[in-house]
Parts: sequence; C-alpha cells; structure tokens
Amino acid sequence: MRQTFIVTHAIWVVVLAFAGLLSIEALASEDLYRDYKKANPGWEPKPLTAGLEINEALALIYRPSSGRARLRATTMKIYDLVGEEWVEVKPEKLSIVADGVERIITVKRRCRSRSSGIEVTTSNYYHFVDNLLMGFAHAEFGKDCSIRNMIKPSYTRKSFEHLFPEGVPL
Repeated sequence: MRQTFIVTHAIWVVVLAFAGLLSIEALASEDLYRDYKKANPGWEPKPLTAGLEINEALALIYRPSSGRARLRATTMKIYDLVGEEWVEVKPEKLSIVADGVERIITVKRRCRSRSSGIEVTTSNYYHFVDNLLMGFAHAEFGKDCSIRNMIKPSYTRKSFEHLFPEGVPL
C-alpha cells in the first residue's frame, strides 16, 4: 500500500510540475534544508548572518514553514560575476562556487497565512564571495506572514540592480 502511495504521489508531482502548477524549484528548495540538516546532525536553524557557508545559508533561506503560515520559495536565479558581466548559472551549479567568484542568488519567497488567508511575496537577494555569505536583503516571515526585513549590505565589483526588473529589494 505504501509503495502505491509513493508511486502515485510521484506521478502527480511530475504531472503538476509539467502543467506548471507546481515548481520543481519549490520542491528542490525544501530538499536544500533537509539535505543540510541530514548531513549535519545536531545542527539547528539560526538567524541568517554574514559569513555563513553557502550550503548552510541556503538551508536557512529554504527552511520550511511552521505554525500558522505556509512558506514557499517560488523562483530562484543564480548569477556569477564573470569579468564585468553577471551571467546566469544553471541551478545544478548552485552550491559550486570557484574561489574568488562573486555570486548573487535571487529568490522570490511567498508566505500564505493559514488563518487569515493573507499572501505576501517578497524578492530577496544573497551575495556570496568564495562560498561565504557577504550580504543580503532577506524577508523573514513571522506569525501570519508578518515581515521582518533583514539587511546586511555588501559591496560587489559590479552593480546588479538590473537583475531585479521590479526594483532592488529593500
């Protein structure tokens, strides 16, 4: 019975993903948290801070929701500074950053309150150099999707405002 459920569930996930109703990125994002936690027994989530290694920072960014709010990362884009241009990188290269490379990861995060039905979407960015988190504009969601903006400015060799058509997150 359990095997039938798993196979049926997997088929529906694939069908929904191809239909555009479920984002593969959203499914993979929760794996970033689970995989990191599994590889680091005893690790407990903490606030996002500069200096974190890329895999730990991604685990915190994609931490699953709890309580009265449903949190989902809906879109992720990865850019590396190559010469003087920001170049989009494929998601499978997410946690592979060569020494000296600057990386910007942009993430849209959505929170939906289970009690009030309020839905909030935020644009966030995370700046990495040498696999370490240097700066970010990150919206941390609280109960019923209240927002606490966490900002740590950092400097890049090249401006990246053009990566945000809707404006740079504050």
